[in-house]
Amino acid sequence: MNAADLEVSHSLELEIWINNKKTTLLTKVEKVVDQTVLMTPIRINGHLVGFPPTCTVNVLYPTEEHVYAWVNVQIKAVKFQKEIYHCVTLNGDAATINRRGSYRVYIGEEMLVTTFTNEGPKSLRALVKDISEGGFAFISGEEFDIGRTVRLNLQTKKGQELHLTAQIVRQQPGPRPNETLYGCKFRESNPHLPGILMHLQQERQRKKMGL
Repeated sequence: MNAADLEVSHSLELEIWINNKKTTLLTKVEKVVDQTVLMTPIRINGHLVGFPPTCTVNVLYPTEEHVYAWVNVQIKAVKFQKEIYHCVTLNGDAATINRRGSYRVYIGEEMLVTTFTNEGPKSLRALVKDISEGGFAFISGEEFDIGRTVRLNLQTKKGQELHLTAQIVRQQPGPRPNETLYGCKFRESNPHLPGILMHLQQERQRKKMGL
């Protein structure tokens, strides 16, 4: 896959590394001009996000089976036809990452999920389907937009809560009428999460075996 193959309005994930810390921001393809991709401008608290030379940026184009990646690219803000965009030049073919390679733990339990709206944070009990190091999926009868910020309050084995901030990146019909399954991607990696997932998996195995 190369830049010419990108579909307008398809989601993009920007993987940003600063001082060995990763942050993920979401945007969409707006226009493709030769190898240059114009993206929906990313703003935080109303301010246009900047990408200094000291950070490393990878552009990820997720599909159902794979993630296509262009690594170590430069992103800047530009004005095109009187509109502001973030833009990136994607030279050559993308590398391919297997989406199914992510280790997931099935949960199937209600957990506290907080969503953030213009009216402020709103907490609800939602059925969390599974969790991986990259994100989680939950089922709800309420409607949320792609790109909405959500927070999962995950109980640790020490009885504490781990607050994991993510963004909704996909949605599909849920298992019952008027329900939607939301796929969420964590905005930052958390060093404590792999150990917690291992503990959850061990607990599930013990319950299956009646221990």
